[in-house]
Formats: sequence, C-alpha cells, structure tokens
Amino acid sequence: MDRCQAYHAVERQHGVAHLTDDPDVNPQDPRIHISLHDLNGGGVGVEWDVRACTPLKLITDDGSDCALIRSCRDEPLVAGSA
Repeated sequence: MDRCQAYHAVERQHGVAHLTDDPDVNPQDPRIHISLHDLNGGGVGVEWDVRACTPLKLITDDGSDCALIRSCRDEPLVAGSA
C-alpha cells in the first residue's frame, strides 16, 4: 500500500507524513472508503481509507503481463496496458 499513489493522496488528506516520497503504483481502479462522523462540539469529521489499490497490468516485451509493478521492475516494457 505504501507504493500506491491513491494511498499517498489519502495521507495528504490526513495531513500525515508519507510512507514513501515517490509512490510508483498508479492504481487502475482504486477503492477509497470515506466515512463521516460527528465531532464533539459540533462539526463533521471525514475519514478516508484505501481499500484497494490494483495496479495497472503492464506488458513485457516477451508478451507476458505483470500484475504487480514490483514483479516488472527489471523487465523491459512495451507501451500500453493490458
């Protein structure tokens, strides 16, 4: 999750330090759960939680796909996504 760009954005919303300075996983279909709750003394609080960060599938030059960026790091890639 620390490499997910969506998680990085949620960290920014929370105003907390980032787990990584340069997240390299751009999610294809992120799932962010947002819940609202009443604050003591009035007002509304917002809680953001990343529930899924599915990375794009990349295609290596031998035609195989890589579901996780980590497994593709040293593979030459062709343009496009699966």
